[in-house]
Amino acid sequence: MYLFPVMISAFIILSCAQDPIFYDLSIEPVPKVPIIAGSPTNMAVVNGKIYVGSRNSRRIYFYDGNRWTSMGTPGGTLGQLATDGTSYLYALVYPNGEPTSSSVIKRYDVLGGQWDGVEISVPGYSIQSLFCTDDTVFAGCQVNSDRQSYAIMYCDLDLSSSPLISGTSLLTGVAKGPVITLLATLGGGVLKFDGSSTSLIPQTNTAGKLLRGIIYTGDTVGTYVAVGNDTDGSGSVYQSDTGDDFTVISTGPTFTGALSVWKKYDEGAGIWQPALLLLGIHGQLTSLTHGYREMLLDTTGNVISGIKNPGSGTPTSVTSQAKYDASLGVNPVEAILQVPDISEGGPLDYAGAIAQDPSWQPPMFASTAQNGVWSYRSEQWNAED
Repeated sequence: MYLFPVMISAFIILSCAQDPIFYDLSIEPVPKVPIIAGSPTNMAVVNGKIYVGSRNSRRIYFYDGNRWTSMGTPGGTLGQLATDGTSYLYALVYPNGEPTSSSVIKRYDVLGGQWDGVEISVPGYSIQSLFCTDDTVFAGCQVNSDRQSYAIMYCDLDLSSSPLISGTSLLTGVAKGPVITLLATLGGGVLKFDGSSTSLIPQTNTAGKLLRGIIYTGDTVGTYVAVGNDTDGSGSVYQSDTGDDFTVISTGPTFTGALSVWKKYDEGAGIWQPALLLLGIHGQLTSLTHGYREMLLDTTGNVISGIKNPGSGTPTSVTSQAKYDASLGVNPVEAILQVPDISEGGPLDYAGAIAQDPSWQPPMFASTAQNGVWSYRSEQWNAED
C-alpha cells in the first residue's frame, strides 16, 4: 500500500542527487574532429599568420584569420617550430624520422613563401628543442655518445654559425626582456645569455630545477615567469621582475611549459591590455584535471596574483568554468595562444572587430597532448575544425 509512494520519493531523491551529473553532460560540447590532429607542436606567429605542425608528421598548418592551409616540411618529420616574429619560420626536422638519429634546423622565408635552403645541424649532437628571439636562434642539443649530456647551440637568424655551450641541461625555453635574455633548462635552472655566451651559474633560487618553460610577460615592463615540476610531481612557478633573483610559489598542478599572455579590452582607455598569464598543466596519470590555469597581470604585464582556475573570478579567459572543465579541461595543454592583433604580427584586426561588436573577444588556440589543436570560439572550447 505504501510501496508506490516510497518508490516515487526515492526516485525524486535520486533524481535530485543526479542533477549535477546531468547538468555537466548537458553543457559538454559535442566533440569535433580536429583539422590538426594528433600531437601538435608549439605555435609560431609571424607576418600575419599562425603556424603549427603535427609532431612527427610532414605537415605544417597556418592560419590567416579566416582558414587553415597546410604545407609540407622539407625532407623529414617535424619536431618543433620557432620564429623571429617578422621574416622567418624555423623548423626542427628529423630527416629519417628518428629524433636521436639525425636532426637539422631549416628556414622558411615567410615573405618569399618558400623554404630557402638555409639550414644548420650540429655534428655529434641531436637537436631536441628549438627557440628563437628577434635576433637569435637557440637549440637544445643532446650528445650522441652520451644521452645524459646536453649543450645549447645559438646562432644568428642566417644560421651561419653554431657556437656551443656545453655542460648544460636540456633547453626548454627562452625569454627575452628589455635588458637580458634568460634560458630555462630541465635540471639546470634559469641561465643568463648575454648575447655571446651563457653563464652556467643558475639565477638565484633556480639551481637544479626541472624547468619546462619561461616567458617575459610585458614589453618594456613585465615579469620573467618560469614553470617547473619537482621530483614529487608537484609544480612550481618562478617569478622575477629583474631576471636575477627568483621567488618560488609551490602549486598543485604539473606544468607542461605552455605559457601565453591573454589581453582584455579596456573600454575606457580604448586599448587592449595584459590581464592574464595562461599556464598549461598536466594532471597526475589518473587525473582528468588538465587544461591550463591563470595568473592575474596588471596592465603593464607584471604578475600580481597566484594561480586560479579558468572561469573563476575576474578577469578570466572563459565565460563558464563548467564548460571549460568538461571540454579542454580534460586535455593536457602543451601550447596555448590568444590569436594576436595585426599590430603584433597576428592575423586579426582587433580595432575593426571591437567596433562591430563591443563584446568581441579574440579566439584562443591550444595544442593538446594527443587530441589535436583546439580553439575557444562562441564561448566554448572544442577541437578546431
